[in-house]
Amino acid sequence: MREIYTVRLAQNYQTPQIGEITIVMIHRKGRFGIEYSLDKLIPYRLFECIYVIEESEVEGGIEYLNKTYSWIKFIVYSGAPTPGMKINAASRELTSNYFCLIWDDMEISSGMEPQLIRWLNMHKTVCATPVLYSSHELIPSINVPSFANSEFVSLAFLPFKDMTENFFPTDFCGMYNRVSFQRLRGFNEEFSLPYWQLADFGVRNWISDNRILSCNGFSCTYDSEPPHFDITTGKEYELFQKRNISFRFNSHDKFVFKKSFAFRKLLSRIEKSEIKELHHWAKKDLFTIIENWEPPAEGFH
Repeated sequence: MREIYTVRLAQNYQTPQIGEITIVMIHRKGRFGIEYSLDKLIPYRLFECIYVIEESEVEGGIEYLNKTYSWIKFIVYSGAPTPGMKINAASRELTSNYFCLIWDDMEISSGMEPQLIRWLNMHKTVCATPVLYSSHELIPSINVPSFANSEFVSLAFLPFKDMTENFFPTDFCGMYNRVSFQRLRGFNEEFSLPYWQLADFGVRNWISDNRILSCNGFSCTYDSEPPHFDITTGKEYELFQKRNISFRFNSHDKFVFKKSFAFRKLLSRIEKSEIKELHHWAKKDLFTIIENWEPPAEGFH
C-alpha cells in the first residue's frame, strides 16, 4: 500500500535557476538535527532541492522550515514509508532530467560541476554511483551479483576504476536519469527491507540491458559511519525469488519459467502473468547476468 504524502512549498518559492539536476535529500531517522542537515543544501540553492521527511520527525512545524529554507521543496509523509517509496515520490515531483539522491547524514564531496552532466550524457546510465567515504576511510560501493549455495547474494568491492559496472547503488545513493528510472518503474514498494528493494531494482535494470556505472569524479562522505542493511532472507527473499529467479531465457531467447518443484509450488497462474508483464523489456535473465559479470579491477586506474 502506497503511503500518503504532501508537497509543501514556501509562498515565495521560485523556479530553480539551474535546471539540469535536482538534489533529493532524505532524512535519516535518529541521526542529526533537521536544520543541521538542511544547511548542507545552502550551496545548492540555485538547484531544485527536495527534502523528504516523515511528519512525525518534523521539529517545530513544517511552516517554520518552509519559511527558513524557502528554496526547498518538502515532501512530508504521514506514515513510515520505505526508502524506495520516498525516492519514487521524489522522482514524480521533480522537474529535471537527473536527480542526485543523498541522505542527510552525508555531504556531496565532489562532482556537482558541468563535467558531471557531460559524463552522464556521454555514458547514458540509469544511475551513476558515487565514490563513498565514511568519516575516515573509503568504503566498498561496487556491488557484484552472485549465487552462494543456490541463493542470491551480492559482494562489495572498492570503486577503483571509473565506469565500473555496479549491480545496484549502495545505500540508494547516486545520480539517476529520471526518465530511465521511471521506465523501470522505480523501486518496488512491495519490499519492506531496503536491501531487497535495491537487489530487485538491480535485476530489472541489468536484464533490460540498462547500466549502472560508478563515476569516480562524483563522491559523497558520511558524517559518521554508514548504515548496515538487513539482508535477512525469508518472505522478502521469497518475493525476490518469485520476481527475479523464477524464469530464464532458453536457447531460442524465449522467456520460460523454471520447472523446478519449488517454483511450480510458489507461483500461481496470475503471478506468472504479472512477472512476464513486469519483465516484458527483459533481454536476458539474472543467471546470464551473473555468469557474464566481469570482476572489478583491483587498484586505482
